[in-house]
Amino acid sequence: MSGFWSAGGDLNTARSALAGAGTQTAGLCCGGSVGGGSPSATTEEYDGTSWSAGGNLSVARYYLAGAGTQTAGLCCGGLETGRSAVTEEYNGTAWSAGGNLNVAREGLAGAGTQTAGLCCGGYSEAGYSAVTEEYYGMSAVSASRQAVYRVLQSVSASRQAVYRVLSTVSKSRQAVYRVLSTVSKSRQAVYRVGTSAVQASRQAVYRVVNAVSKSRQAVYRVLNSISNTRQAVYRVSYLTPIPTNFIRTSVAGQKNPAFSWNFSGQTKYQLQIDDYVPGSVVYDSGEVVSSAQTKLLAWADRLPPGTYYAYLWCWDAYGQKSEAAVI
Repeated sequence: MSGFWSAGGDLNTARSALAGAGTQTAGLCCGGSVGGGSPSATTEEYDGTSWSAGGNLSVARYYLAGAGTQTAGLCCGGLETGRSAVTEEYNGTAWSAGGNLNVAREGLAGAGTQTAGLCCGGYSEAGYSAVTEEYYGMSAVSASRQAVYRVLQSVSASRQAVYRVLSTVSKSRQAVYRVLSTVSKSRQAVYRVGTSAVQASRQAVYRVVNAVSKSRQAVYRVLNSISNTRQAVYRVSYLTPIPTNFIRTSVAGQKNPAFSWNFSGQTKYQLQIDDYVPGSVVYDSGEVVSSAQTKLLAWADRLPPGTYYAYLWCWDAYGQKSEAAVI
Protein backbone atom coordinates (compact mmCIF):
# COMPACT_ATOMS: atom_id res chain seq x y z
CA MET A 1 0.00 0.00 0.00
CA SER A 2 1.40 3.43 -0.94
CA GLY A 3 1.03 6.74 0.87
CA PHE A 4 -1.77 9.11 -0.03
CA TRP A 5 -2.79 12.73 0.37
CA SER A 6 -5.97 13.98 2.04
CA ALA A 7 -7.56 17.41 2.07
CA GLY A 8 -6.46 19.94 4.68
CA GLY A 9 -7.46 23.53 5.40
CA ASP A 10 -7.13 26.02 2.53
CA LEU A 11 -4.68 28.96 2.59
CA ASN A 12 -6.25 32.32 3.35
CA THR A 13 -4.37 33.89 0.39
CA ALA A 14 -4.03 31.89 -2.82
CA ARG A 15 -0.57 32.25 -4.41
CA SER A 16 2.21 30.38 -6.18
CA ALA A 17 6.03 30.06 -5.87
CA LEU A 18 5.89 30.43 -2.09
CA ALA A 19 8.22 28.86 0.55
CA GLY A 20 7.23 26.31 3.19
CA ALA A 21 8.67 25.02 6.50
CA GLY A 22 7.70 23.26 9.72
CA THR A 23 5.58 20.12 10.18
CA GLN A 24 2.06 18.85 9.34
CA THR A 25 0.67 20.11 12.64
CA ALA A 26 2.84 23.23 12.92
CA GLY A 27 3.39 24.40 9.37
CA LEU A 28 4.63 27.70 7.98
CA CYS A 29 4.41 29.31 4.53
CA CYS A 30 5.56 32.73 3.33
CA GLY A 31 5.93 34.90 0.24
CA GLY A 32 4.84 33.81 -3.22
CA SER A 33 3.21 35.43 -6.24
CA VAL A 34 -0.41 36.57 -6.25
CA GLY A 35 -0.48 36.83 -10.05
CA GLY A 36 0.88 39.15 -12.70
CA GLY A 37 4.41 38.92 -11.23
CA SER A 38 3.39 40.69 -8.00
CA PRO A 39 5.43 39.37 -5.03
CA SER A 40 3.68 38.74 -1.69
CA ALA A 41 4.91 39.29 1.87
CA THR A 42 2.12 37.23 3.41
CA THR A 43 2.95 34.60 6.08
CA GLU A 44 0.52 31.97 7.33
CA GLU A 45 0.76 29.35 10.12
CA TYR A 46 -0.95 25.91 10.05
CA ASP A 47 -2.14 24.06 13.16
CA GLY A 48 -3.04 20.77 11.45
CA THR A 49 -6.53 21.97 10.58
CA SER A 50 -6.54 25.56 9.37
CA TRP A 51 -4.25 28.46 8.44
CA SER A 52 -3.98 31.72 10.36
CA ALA A 53 -2.12 34.94 9.63
CA GLY A 54 1.47 35.30 10.83
CA GLY A 55 3.89 38.20 10.67
CA ASN A 56 4.55 39.49 7.13
CA LEU A 57 7.96 39.22 5.47
CA SER A 58 10.10 42.35 5.55
CA VAL A 59 10.77 41.94 1.80
CA ALA A 60 7.98 40.60 -0.45
CA ARG A 61 9.23 37.99 -2.96
CA TYR A 62 8.45 34.68 -4.67
CA TYR A 63 10.47 31.64 -5.82
CA LEU A 64 12.20 31.82 -2.40
CA ALA A 65 13.42 28.89 -0.22
CA GLY A 66 12.15 28.00 3.28
CA ALA A 67 13.51 25.94 6.22
CA GLY A 68 13.17 25.53 10.00
CA THR A 69 10.02 25.41 12.11
CA GLN A 70 6.91 27.47 12.76
CA THR A 71 8.58 29.22 15.73
CA ALA A 72 12.11 29.31 14.32
CA GLY A 73 11.68 29.69 10.58
CA LEU A 74 14.08 30.69 7.81
CA CYS A 75 13.61 31.98 4.27
CA CYS A 76 16.16 33.16 1.72
CA GLY A 77 16.61 34.24 -1.90
CA GLY A 78 13.74 34.60 -4.34
CA LEU A 79 12.63 37.16 -6.90
CA GLU A 80 11.68 40.76 -6.05
CA THR A 81 12.07 43.19 -8.92
CA GLY A 82 15.28 41.23 -9.49
CA ARG A 83 16.93 38.16 -7.98
CA SER A 84 17.30 38.47 -4.20
CA ALA A 85 19.98 37.50 -1.67
CA VAL A 86 17.82 38.52 1.33
CA THR A 87 17.57 36.13 4.32
CA GLU A 88 14.99 36.49 7.11
CA GLU A 89 14.47 34.64 10.41
CA TYR A 90 11.02 33.99 11.99
CA ASN A 91 10.37 33.69 15.76
CA GLY A 92 6.73 32.60 15.56
CA THR A 93 5.48 36.17 15.50
CA ALA A 94 7.64 38.38 13.29
CA TRP A 95 10.46 38.23 10.75
CA SER A 96 13.88 39.87 11.26
CA ALA A 97 16.84 40.32 8.94
CA GLY A 98 19.45 37.57 8.78
CA GLY A 99 22.73 37.24 6.89
CA ASN A 100 22.41 37.59 3.09
CA LEU A 101 23.19 34.80 0.61
CA ASN A 102 26.57 35.00 -1.06
CA VAL A 103 24.87 34.38 -4.48
CA ALA A 104 21.50 36.01 -5.19
CA ARG A 105 19.12 33.57 -6.91
CA GLU A 106 15.53 32.43 -7.37
CA GLY A 107 13.90 29.01 -7.45
CA LEU A 108 16.41 27.54 -5.00
CA ALA A 109 15.78 24.73 -2.47
CA GLY A 110 16.01 25.09 1.32
CA ALA A 111 16.46 22.63 4.20
CA GLY A 112 17.70 22.35 7.79
CA THR A 113 16.99 24.63 10.72
CA GLN A 114 17.29 28.30 11.53
CA THR A 115 20.66 27.78 13.21
CA ALA A 116 21.95 25.17 10.75
CA GLY A 117 20.30 25.92 7.40
CA LEU A 118 21.10 24.82 3.87
CA CYS A 119 20.19 26.08 0.39
CA CYS A 120 21.24 24.86 -3.03
CA GLY A 121 20.63 25.26 -6.76
CA GLY A 122 18.32 27.86 -8.29
CA TYR A 123 18.73 30.36 -11.08
CA SER A 124 21.24 33.23 -10.74
CA GLU A 125 22.42 36.01 -13.03
CA ALA A 126 24.89 33.50 -14.47
CA GLY A 127 22.12 31.00 -15.29
CA TYR A 128 21.28 27.68 -13.65
CA SER A 129 23.23 27.41 -10.38
CA ALA A 130 24.89 24.48 -8.61
CA VAL A 131 25.91 26.62 -5.64
CA THR A 132 25.26 25.31 -2.10
CA GLU A 133 25.45 27.52 0.97
CA GLU A 134 25.27 26.75 4.70
CA TYR A 135 23.63 29.08 7.24
CA TYR A 136 24.40 29.70 10.90
CA GLY A 137 21.53 31.59 12.53
CA MET A 138 21.76 34.63 14.75
CA SER A 139 21.02 32.57 17.88
CA ALA A 140 23.97 30.27 17.06
CA VAL A 141 26.20 33.30 16.49
CA SER A 142 24.94 34.81 19.73
CA ALA A 143 25.76 31.58 21.61
CA SER A 144 29.28 31.67 20.15
CA ARG A 145 29.65 35.29 21.20
CA GLN A 146 28.47 34.40 24.70
CA ALA A 147 31.03 31.57 24.84
CA VAL A 148 33.76 34.01 23.80
CA TYR A 149 32.49 36.48 26.42
CA ARG A 150 32.67 33.78 29.11
CA VAL A 151 36.25 32.96 28.07
CA LEU A 152 37.16 36.65 28.25
CA GLN A 153 35.49 36.86 31.67
CA SER A 154 37.56 33.86 32.81
CA VAL A 155 40.75 35.54 31.56
CA SER A 156 39.74 38.72 33.38
CA ALA A 157 39.12 36.74 36.60
CA SER A 158 42.57 35.13 36.23
CA ARG A 159 44.15 38.56 35.84
CA GLN A 160 42.33 39.75 38.95
CA ALA A 161 43.60 36.69 40.86
CA VAL A 162 47.19 37.50 39.81
CA TYR A 163 46.64 41.11 40.89
CA ARG A 164 45.40 39.95 44.30
CA VAL A 165 48.50 37.73 44.74
CA LEU A 166 50.80 40.64 43.84
CA SER A 167 48.86 42.89 46.21
CA THR A 168 49.30 40.32 49.02
CA VAL A 169 53.07 40.22 48.37
CA SER A 170 53.15 44.02 48.53
CA LYS A 171 51.26 44.00 51.86
CA SER A 172 53.71 41.40 53.23
CA ARG A 173 56.63 43.65 52.28
CA GLN A 174 54.93 46.57 54.02
CA ALA A 175 54.40 44.44 57.15
CA VAL A 176 58.12 43.52 57.20
CA TYR A 177 59.03 47.18 56.81
CA ARG A 178 56.75 48.19 59.69
CA VAL A 179 58.23 45.50 61.99
CA LEU A 180 61.80 46.58 61.23
CA SER A 181 61.02 50.30 61.63
CA THR A 182 59.03 50.10 64.91
CA VAL A 183 60.83 51.74 67.84
CA SER A 184 59.47 51.43 71.37
CA LYS A 185 58.91 55.01 72.58
CA SER A 186 58.12 53.82 76.12
CA ARG A 187 61.54 52.23 76.54
CA GLN A 188 63.57 54.54 74.28
CA ALA A 189 65.01 51.55 72.47
CA VAL A 190 68.36 51.84 70.78
CA TYR A 191 68.85 49.63 67.73
CA ARG A 192 72.09 48.54 66.19
CA VAL A 193 71.62 46.99 62.79
CA GLY A 194 74.24 44.81 61.24
CA THR A 195 73.93 43.44 57.75
CA SER A 196 74.98 39.83 57.25
CA ALA A 197 76.17 38.29 53.99
CA VAL A 198 73.41 37.64 51.49
CA GLN A 199 73.29 33.92 50.89
CA ALA A 200 72.75 32.09 47.59
CA SER A 201 69.08 31.72 48.49
CA ARG A 202 68.93 35.56 48.92
CA GLN A 203 67.97 35.29 52.55
CA ALA A 204 68.81 38.50 54.36
CA VAL A 205 69.44 38.20 58.08
CA TYR A 206 69.08 41.26 60.26
CA ARG A 207 70.24 41.33 63.83
CA VAL A 208 68.86 44.10 65.95
CA VAL A 209 70.35 44.62 69.39
CA ASN A 210 68.17 46.70 71.71
CA ALA A 211 69.66 47.86 75.01
CA VAL A 212 66.66 48.73 77.18
CA SER A 213 66.89 48.33 80.96
CA LYS A 214 69.88 50.01 82.63
CA SER A 215 69.32 47.92 85.73
CA ARG A 216 69.19 44.59 83.95
CA GLN A 217 70.96 45.48 80.68
CA ALA A 218 68.44 43.48 78.69
CA VAL A 219 69.55 42.41 75.24
CA TYR A 220 67.10 41.71 72.48
CA ARG A 221 68.16 39.88 69.42
CA VAL A 222 65.76 39.88 66.50
CA LEU A 223 66.57 37.59 63.66
CA ASN A 224 64.57 38.28 60.53
CA SER A 225 64.95 35.65 57.81
CA ILE A 226 63.35 36.46 54.45
CA SER A 227 63.10 33.31 52.32
CA ASN A 228 62.56 32.95 48.55
CA THR A 229 58.83 32.87 49.31
CA ARG A 230 59.33 36.24 51.09
CA GLN A 231 57.96 35.00 54.39
CA ALA A 232 59.40 36.81 57.39
CA VAL A 233 60.29 34.80 60.51
CA TYR A 234 61.13 36.66 63.67
CA ARG A 235 62.79 35.19 66.72
CA VAL A 236 63.31 37.23 69.81
CA SER A 237 65.46 36.09 72.73
CA TYR A 238 65.53 37.91 76.02
CA LEU A 239 68.78 37.50 77.90
CA THR A 240 69.40 38.87 81.40
CA PRO A 241 73.11 38.73 82.28
CA ILE A 242 74.19 37.89 85.78
CA PRO A 243 75.55 40.95 87.64
CA THR A 244 79.34 40.89 87.45
CA ASN A 245 79.95 42.84 90.64
CA PHE A 246 82.58 41.19 92.81
CA ILE A 247 81.11 39.57 95.94
CA ARG A 248 83.35 37.74 98.35
CA THR A 249 81.44 35.00 100.15
CA SER A 250 82.57 33.53 103.41
CA VAL A 251 81.44 30.00 104.06
CA ALA A 252 83.24 29.68 107.34
CA GLY A 253 81.50 27.13 109.46
CA GLN A 254 79.26 25.96 106.54
CA LYS A 255 80.25 22.46 105.54
CA ASN A 256 77.78 22.18 102.62
CA PRO A 257 76.60 25.74 101.78
CA ALA A 258 73.71 26.51 99.36
CA PHE A 259 73.91 28.90 96.39
CA SER A 260 71.11 30.57 94.44
CA TRP A 261 70.93 32.98 91.48
CA ASN A 262 68.52 34.50 88.93
CA PHE A 263 68.99 34.04 85.18
CA SER A 264 66.14 34.37 82.63
CA GLY A 265 65.90 31.62 80.00
CA GLN A 266 68.57 29.39 81.58
CA THR A 267 69.18 26.01 79.95
CA LYS A 268 72.34 24.93 81.82
CA TYR A 269 74.85 26.24 84.36
CA GLN A 270 78.36 25.63 85.82
CA LEU A 271 79.34 26.38 89.44
CA GLN A 272 83.01 26.57 90.39
CA ILE A 273 84.45 27.27 93.89
CA ASP A 274 88.05 28.46 94.35
CA ASP A 275 90.09 28.62 97.51
CA TYR A 276 91.19 31.98 98.88
CA VAL A 277 94.09 31.79 96.47
CA PRO A 278 92.62 32.55 92.96
CA GLY A 279 92.89 29.65 90.56
CA SER A 280 92.88 27.01 93.26
CA VAL A 281 89.67 25.07 92.37
CA VAL A 282 88.18 23.04 95.20
CA TYR A 283 84.82 22.28 93.52
CA ASP A 284 83.55 22.27 89.89
CA SER A 285 80.04 21.08 88.97
CA GLY A 286 80.87 20.97 85.24
CA GLU A 287 78.19 21.97 82.69
CA VAL A 288 74.86 20.91 84.21
CA VAL A 289 71.87 20.82 81.83
CA SER A 290 69.14 22.23 84.07
CA SER A 291 66.94 25.29 84.53
CA ALA A 292 67.32 25.03 88.34
CA GLN A 293 68.83 28.16 89.88
CA THR A 294 69.88 26.79 93.26
CA LYS A 295 72.72 24.47 94.22
CA LEU A 296 73.23 22.76 97.56
CA LEU A 297 76.61 21.11 97.88
CA ALA A 298 76.38 17.43 98.65
CA TRP A 299 77.74 16.14 101.89
CA ALA A 300 80.57 14.50 99.99
CA ASP A 301 81.55 17.92 98.59
CA ARG A 302 81.52 19.70 101.95
CA LEU A 303 84.17 22.37 102.53
CA PRO A 304 86.36 23.02 105.54
CA PRO A 305 85.86 26.38 107.27
CA GLY A 306 87.43 29.26 105.35
CA THR A 307 86.85 31.96 102.72
CA TYR A 308 86.18 31.02 99.07
CA TYR A 309 85.24 32.52 95.71
CA ALA A 310 82.18 31.04 93.97
CA TYR A 311 81.95 31.57 90.16
CA LEU A 312 78.85 30.90 88.08
CA TRP A 313 78.27 30.65 84.28
CA CYS A 314 74.83 30.27 82.68
CA TRP A 315 73.68 29.43 79.12
CA ASP A 316 70.51 30.71 77.46
CA ALA A 317 68.21 28.92 74.93
CA TYR A 318 70.50 29.90 72.04
CA GLY A 319 73.59 28.37 73.58
CA GLN A 320 75.04 31.77 74.56
CA LYS A 321 77.24 31.59 77.62
CA SER A 322 77.18 34.46 80.14
CA GLU A 323 80.22 36.11 81.60
CA ALA A 324 81.44 34.61 84.85
CA ALA A 325 79.66 36.00 87.88
CA VAL A 326 81.12 35.90 91.35
CA ILE A 327 78.46 34.98 93.90
